[in-house]
Amino acid sequence: MAENMRNSRIQKVKFGDEIAEIQTVLVDGIECLLLEDVQEEFPSVNRFRIGKVQQSFIRDGNGNKLQPLRIKACIDQIVETMEPKRTVQRSNQVAEVVEAKEESNEALYDLVKGIKNDVRQVQQTSDLILNNTQEMLIQINRVMTQMYELHEYTTPRYFFILPEKHSEVALINNIQNWFHLHYKLFFLCECSDDPNKMHIAPHDGYSIKKTRDFIMTYGPYLRTTLNIVKFLLTAGGVDSTTRKCVNSSCHCDTIAITKFWII
Repeated sequence: MAENMRNSRIQKVKFGDEIAEIQTVLVDGIECLLLEDVQEEFPSVNRFRIGKVQQSFIRDGNGNKLQPLRIKACIDQIVETMEPKRTVQRSNQVAEVVEAKEESNEALYDLVKGIKNDVRQVQQTSDLILNNTQEMLIQINRVMTQMYELHEYTTPRYFFILPEKHSEVALINNIQNWFHLHYKLFFLCECSDDPNKMHIAPHDGYSIKKTRDFIMTYGPYLRTTLNIVKFLLTAGGVDSTTRKCVNSSCHCDTIAITKFWII
């Protein structure tokens, strides 16, 4: 290689928006800008351009590029540097990939956000259904409790019958006429578990249509309840209001009941 020597002149070199000052070199009497000097400042560049014209590296008589790679210096102009096209393409590809990845990340974020919202709505709906179900179960339990209490505590279990008021005492005294009499049904109120507080429910009584069938079915049971009624009447267990209510429609005197409970 011919004699190389550093020249004190400066060549301005631009890469992108950045401008660097690179010292020129005299090679075989020609002031040159060495590529390797520029690459120390901008490692990725491999070409030079002045204006829109790409600068060719200095060659020998056979057209071969001389080493080290260099171009003639143009001190009065700014030499622009360029990267290899592949590098530019790769940079563009990387940028596209990064952009696509960002878009993909945004889409994924939106998808995850949408799923979270859906899950939240499903959870809220499930909580609402659960609350409604629990409330429904509570209401059903209340109704069942009320039905149970109605069945266990308020449905009368003790009842008895008495001849209606218009029945003649003479007919009552004759057992053979009992099936031909008209009767009314009364209940003993069970508002308390204490037997001493049992009393006759204040009501005018319920007429019995099929007297024979009723007496044949509940005869033994009526014997017990009539004894209870006799006790209530004789022991003062019936208040005046109830006594008047029953007496207004039936024979409720002690004599009539005493003769009647021998069924």
